[in-house]
Amino acid sequence: MRRADEAGAAVEELAREGLWSAQTPQAFRRDLLERARAAAGDRTFSDDAAAVAAAGLPVRMVLGERRNLKITTTEDLGYARELVAKGLVGIPALQPR
Repeated sequence: MRRADEAGAAVEELAREGLWSAQTPQAFRRDLLERARAAAGDRTFSDDAAAVAAAGLPVRMVLGERRNLKITTTEDLGYARELVAKGLVGIPALQPR
């Protein structure tokens, strides 16, 4: 795992311990998310979890499923179709601990 600068050059190696990969959709109770978004004012965030954390509310990480794809590009859709064609969908997701 490495951090890069704006030009894409590696500038720092990061320890993997404690790092999680975030997936979408993220789930929050509606009242918490509304409170976080209201507290944000004009600020913008990369995702709902960032808004909730900025409001001082707890964000809990749970195990996800690697095949929980966010389909936003033609390539994403092609990959999803490939998984379907190979029968690699419909397997139960990991259960949260």
